[in-house]
Amino acid sequence: MAESKAKNLFGVETITEVKYMGKRYKGEFTGAKTSGLSALGRFMVLRNNITAASFTKVPDGMKGLFNRLSTKNVPIFDDIFTKEIGGVKIKEMPGFGVTPDVIRFKDDGKLETSDIKGVVTSVQGVMGNDDKVIGGNVQVTNAIKIAGGEGTVLTGKKEFLTGFVQDSTAEGGYKATTTTVGRYYKSFVQELYDNRDNQDTLKKILSRDNINAKALRTNYELKSGLLHIPMLLSDGTVIKGSVSFPWKNIKNNKAVDILVSKKGKNIIFNIRVNEAEVRRGLNAANDKWIRVFGDKYEKEVLQYMADEFGVLSPKVLKYLTNNTNITKVIEHGKSGAVIQINSPKEEPVKKATQSPQQKFISGAQISALVRKRLTESMDKTGRPVPPDLKYRTGRYANSVTVFPNYKTTTMNYTINPLYRSLEQYGYTPDDQAQTAIREVVTSLYQRNFIITRSN
Repeated sequence: MAESKAKNLFGVETITEVKYMGKRYKGEFTGAKTSGLSALGRFMVLRNNITAASFTKVPDGMKGLFNRLSTKNVPIFDDIFTKEIGGVKIKEMPGFGVTPDVIRFKDDGKLETSDIKGVVTSVQGVMGNDDKVIGGNVQVTNAIKIAGGEGTVLTGKKEFLTGFVQDSTAEGGYKATTTTVGRYYKSFVQELYDNRDNQDTLKKILSRDNINAKALRTNYELKSGLLHIPMLLSDGTVIKGSVSFPWKNIKNNKAVDILVSKKGKNIIFNIRVNEAEVRRGLNAANDKWIRVFGDKYEKEVLQYMADEFGVLSPKVLKYLTNNTNITKVIEHGKSGAVIQINSPKEEPVKKATQSPQQKFISGAQISALVRKRLTESMDKTGRPVPPDLKYRTGRYANSVTVFPNYKTTTMNYTINPLYRSLEQYGYTPDDQAQTAIREVVTSLYQRNFIITRSN
């Protein structure tokens, strides 16, 4: 069998392997045995665990690595979900604003563009015999930025991608259309930057009926108009959820922020949907959740895992072994790192080597983790805009106290009562606290907890 080599995150070329269901996979595949969870389901569990581990006390030098592993783009999601949607991957068009991931020819002959967001998402619920989700409720997700990275550089832009038309002679059966910016484009960009701390004004500027505003919002709508999100059920089944944010659903939505910043001489633009709104949108459309049959993609997923995760350093692998629930590193050495993705039918980890995260910890420890999570996740720039509080002095984050009751699987919490008075202005301090608690608890335990406010 030929050995597959890939450069790891440290720039070291090494042999990569993944062990799954008792078999090892390298550069060639003879067919994956499917039983228990699919490799796709196991990969999502692995990624969720890496994300959860990034919220714990990661040793010096690993924090950035863990964040990259959990937040980086995931090409395997793009490949699989493009097939599931029945679409065609769109070639990236650098210099023309954002480019959506997928284009699909609908039954009525029209073209539909969409984007695939590999945010970490988990759903309380199981898959029924009729492929319908039973008790589905999205518990954990992340905020979504429409553009990847920091966003779109507006400075010096000449044209924006604004649509597609069918063209049977073109590769993929489609042809892109663009809009050239107007004569006052430079002033338009500067006006956005000058009002970067005023969401209402930014959305009014972008809603204007001029060529520059139309081109920018239309470009972003090609992505935000339909977002597909891979999700993991409690039983390990992978499903696809979707949310939609066309401009009409953005301009008056307090949970969607226009982001305008400056890096050097460049003015950068993005749109962010907060995590509570993503969760609300996914739950509102739960009747459209679709099962993804992961066993169709065993080869692709295992190859991706071998290339991306099987090449971590021994130090990182040891930390993963001790601090995640699912991933068990079985060996690493001259031939590279080998990661074993455990099956439910395999022998459980012995108590002596049980992850310390599985032990019940005190309320003080959970409270400290929740406060840390809030400190890291709360937005620290711009003026406060409902429904989310901004991080200023840390008073809100430090007021959250959690009281776990493991017998009743309940997490009771309190926050400073003064924040309740802000609810009349549209703020939802409970949502931010509950999201942080849920993410921390999910990273610690493989069980669902009821989260309730005590004051």
